[in-house]
Amino acid sequence: MIYLRCWTLPVCCLLLAVMAAGCGKSDAPDPPVSRVELTNRLFETIKQKRDDEALNIIEKLLALEPDDIELMEMRDRIVSNRCSRKVQKLIDQGKLNQALALIRQERRQYPVLAQLRVQEDEVLDLINLQAAARKLAAAQNIAELAAALNTIRPLAEKYPQAKQLHNDIKKRAEDLTAMRNKAAAQERSKTQNAAPAAPAVKP
Repeated sequence: MIYLRCWTLPVCCLLLAVMAAGCGKSDAPDPPVSRVELTNRLFETIKQKRDDEALNIIEKLLALEPDDIELMEMRDRIVSNRCSRKVQKLIDQGKLNQALALIRQERRQYPVLAQLRVQEDEVLDLINLQAAARKLAAAQNIAELAAALNTIRPLAEKYPQAKQLHNDIKKRAEDLTAMRNKAAAQERSKTQNAAPAAPAVKP
């Protein structure tokens, strides 16, 4: 996930560019001071993570400069960071489906914002991983356990820091080996018991 602190420097640079661009134009529809005041307010709202207010100010600035690429990029970063923080809180609470619904709601409003798609994919991975972990824990026989391990391993590789998860997978893999060895031993025993006795040799 991307958090606001990751974008502090780029946002500040963009703000400086916005201020410089606003002050250099004498034919702007509003006095330059209005743009400067809006930009100063925007800087404060970003520092304080007042995302909704920041987006509102950006829309006002874009009304003055509809083709301002720096403002558009700043808006996209704020939208992404706002969504990321909300999603992280829901993930911490174990509310993965709510997190996914939140991202999809944001994507309907900002359909071309690539970072929202990245966040959606990450939450989908977590949902799939959670479902796979439940199947792994519930597996009772060789077929179920083998299938569960095959499903969860590629998902778990995306989270190398999840040590407990990898320990659980290792333990269940050992369980599978033990179950297979036991089944093989039972099969050998059945084969030996079913074999006809050798005829007695006459003296």
